[in-house]
Amino acid sequence: TDIVRTIFIQPGPAGLGPYVNNRYTVMTMEDSVTDTIGTTFYVPADFASFGSVKAVLTTGVSSGNMYWDMDANWAAVGVSREDGTETGTVGTTTFSGTKLFHVIEPSDAMALSGLAAGDYVGITCSRQAGHANDTVNAAVDFHGLLFTYTANQ
Repeated sequence: TDIVRTIFIQPGPAGLGPYVNNRYTVMTMEDSVTDTIGTTFYVPADFASFGSVKAVLTTGVSSGNMYWDMDANWAAVGVSREDGTETGTVGTTTFSGTKLFHVIEPSDAMALSGLAAGDYVGITCSRQAGHANDTVNAAVDFHGLLFTYTANQ
């Protein structure tokens, strides 16, 4: 029987450097600028099909819209080019309530068509905090990604 699995992927350094915000290691997307944070990971050997990829974020505000997107590239070892690429459409996601963690998908959810076990994947999250549609008006801490997939059993 197949089983759904979720793995947590920490952000990789992208010139911003991780830091600890009292309790958690994060990378910060500052207010009023465009920040891009990325990560690279290996697709597990038991991968059968893609489910979703979501960002795990915290912010000190209780409401507002974050204007952002997610992009991905992937390839198998030994190929001379990328096997797949996906460019998200920038859109808004609403923060509401005083949650410690916000687990959100971009407004243009990823499909990652053609992704396979053994591929290496690079995913970037870009926040355009200076855009009029970004109304969070505060820094957003990026903890990482939740990658959900169906596994062969």
